[in-house]
Amino acid sequence: MPAPDDRITYRRIQSVDLPFVVEQHQQYFPRGFFARLGGRFLTRYYLTYCTSDDAIAVAATADGVRAGYMVGTISPQDHRQHILRWHRSALAVEGALGLIRHPSLVATFLRTRALLYARKLTSPRTAVLVDADNEKVAVLNHLVVLPQFQGQGIASCLIERLETAAALAGCTSIVLVTETDGQGAAYYHSTGWTVTSARTTRDGQHLTSFSRPILSGTSKASASADRLSPQNLDARREESVS
Repeated sequence: MPAPDDRITYRRIQSVDLPFVVEQHQQYFPRGFFARLGGRFLTRYYLTYCTSDDAIAVAATADGVRAGYMVGTISPQDHRQHILRWHRSALAVEGALGLIRHPSLVATFLRTRALLYARKLTSPRTAVLVDADNEKVAVLNHLVVLPQFQGQGIASCLIERLETAAALAGCTSIVLVTETDGQGAAYYHSTGWTVTSARTTRDGQHLTSFSRPILSGTSKASASADRLSPQNLDARREESVS
C-alpha cells in the first residue's frame, strides 16, 4: 500500500457526485447494458448504492478535484432487498424509458435479460453470496480512477475502504467481474487478485472473474470504517435524483 497522500481525500459519494460518477461509468464501461440505457438510468442505479446500508460508495478527490470512485456491496443479498424495497419502481421506469430512447436495445434486452431481471425484481429472497468454502463474500462492483491520477495508490485505497467494511461485516474475500481485455483486468492481475473463471456473455463480451482474500489485519482501520460506514449516510432512502 503506498504511503498516504494528504492531497487525496476519500468520502461517501453524495448526490452532487452522481453526474461525475455517471459520466465516468459511460466512458469506462460503455459496452455494459446499463451504460447503454443512458444517464438517467445510471443515476438511479448508483443512487441504490448511496442509500444502502449494505453498500460502500466512496469518491476520491485530489486537491479538491474528483479523481475516481468505487462502489461495492458487503452483503449483496441485503443490498438487493434494499433495491426491491426502495428503488424497484424507479429503476423499472428509467429502464423502460431508456429502452424507448434507444429502441435498438429492445431486442437485446428481450433476448438476454428480460427473464433474468423479471426474476430479480419479483423474487422476495436470495441466498447469501458465499465462496467455495461457504464463506461470506463482498463484491467490488465498479472502480474508476482517472488516468491523470493513476499510479498514486488511489485504487488501492478505494479498495481498502471496501475491504475494511467487508471485514467488519464478516466477509472473508472480495469478488469482482471485469472485461477480460480491459485495463481493469490488467490491474487486478498485477495486484494479486486470483482469476476464478472466465466466460462470454450473450452480448459477446468476454468477462473474467477475480477474487482476493481479505487480510486478517484489515479491520484495524476501524476509524476509517466508522467515517465511511453506511450508518453515517447523509442521504435518505426517500431521496430522488432527476
